[in-house]
Amino acid sequence: MVHKKKSQTLGLLIILVLVVLLGFSLYYFSGQFLQKENSEDKTELRLIDSDEFIPVFTDSNNCPFSSGEDIDGDGFFDECDNCPLHYNPEQFDEDFDLAGDICDYNNGERIFVSDDDDDDDEVNCDSNLDCGVDGFVGSSSCSVNNVVRDFRNFTCNNPGTSQSSCSSNVTSQIVTICNFGCDLGQCLPENNFLCMNDNDCVDGNPLTFDSCVFTATNSSCTHAPIVCASNSDCGNNGFIGNNMCSVNNVVRDFRSFTCNNAGTIQSSCSSNVTSQIVEQCSDLCSNGACVDVACFMNSDCSDNNSTTTDVCILPGSAQSYCLNTPQSCTSQCTFGSKQCFANGFQVCDDFDGNGCFEWSLTLPCNSGVQCNMGVCV
Repeated sequence: MVHKKKSQTLGLLIILVLVVLLGFSLYYFSGQFLQKENSEDKTELRLIDSDEFIPVFTDSNNCPFSSGEDIDGDGFFDECDNCPLHYNPEQFDEDFDLAGDICDYNNGERIFVSDDDDDDDEVNCDSNLDCGVDGFVGSSSCSVNNVVRDFRNFTCNNPGTSQSSCSSNVTSQIVTICNFGCDLGQCLPENNFLCMNDNDCVDGNPLTFDSCVFTATNSSCTHAPIVCASNSDCGNNGFIGNNMCSVNNVVRDFRSFTCNNAGTIQSSCSSNVTSQIVEQCSDLCSNGACVDVACFMNSDCSDNNSTTTDVCILPGSAQSYCLNTPQSCTSQCTFGSKQCFANGFQVCDDFDGNGCFEWSLTLPCNSGVQCNMGVCV
């Protein structure tokens, strides 16, 4: 009976040990399985501070961002890349430090480490190639008449140090120079273009502005009407209106035409009127014409006749004229008679030609001779 109880107790002990061993095994292997599962299927990692990059998803399709920059070109947007400056499409992170294995450095060498603080020793890049491969990005487009495409260059700043960092610069470069225009990132064929410059559109009409107009797919000539190409297109220069008097000259308005910005769309006409001398008058201008003035003063009316009185009527005007009025006279003596005067004698005659007789000047007698009855004796 006692032996039977001992056998039962031993059996229970063995079963208990087996249960313990089985439980430990299940715990150990389940932990290994979960760790392996986590290392092989990293679906989503925790978010870190905003000044660090966001941990990624092993499947780029699960990235919460629909667009973004992919500097290293590994298929993961930088916001979802655990090492955005190094090409690592597998996104391995053996030490679960949220930095991809390719970013882990220790003493200047890139290795896989398990130290969670190894980020302080990490070097982002050793050369420009660590930052990415230079090349064209995006699709071709048109600029003016050329095919262009963005080209990105990568640069490693402070390479091989803990202060190293990557930067990139994108510039637009000409891929193809098109002879006949560009559309949707491709050169256009020749037959779509009727002209290549304004000279191809000259129509020989001076009153049109000829230009070659380009669109994205073709070109054509336009002939826009213009106001003028020369001064003569605006009008003929010449006198206008009637003659007028200015001082003693005959003057008339003269209009001249000017074409401003000749031969362009902005062309316009203007004119200017000035007063010009048509004739210089010797005497007087009246009613737009030169006229002769008969007299300006009485002396201008002298007829060299002492028996007339000469007078200028309306002197200095166009209506002036001379009036020569005969004078009335009384003879002072009888023609031919003589008389003694002073120490000589005088003779009666019409000396001033006025038809009247008057005494002449005194004619002196010789020395020692006296005048008697008009005769020196």
